[in-house]
Amino acid sequence: MTYPILIEQPDEIETAWAQHADRQRIIDTYDEAVTKADRAAARWEALAWDDANRGSSSIIAEIDGQHTQAA
Repeated sequence: MTYPILIEQPDEIETAWAQHADRQRIIDTYDEAVTKADRAAARWEALAWDDANRGSSSIIAEIDGQHTQAA
């Protein structure tokens, strides 16, 4: 006898935590970049994330805000 495979969808909390972890990874990658090329690549990744997640706060704005305050 075969049983149907149930695919669980992540709930809203799991989705929110995954989104938060992804955002933080991108920000950390930008902050830890050693070369200009690494920083540019992380910035492009942040821009792509912002474009894909228009309903969320902007990573680019967060990065720019952090580095403006630090200067």
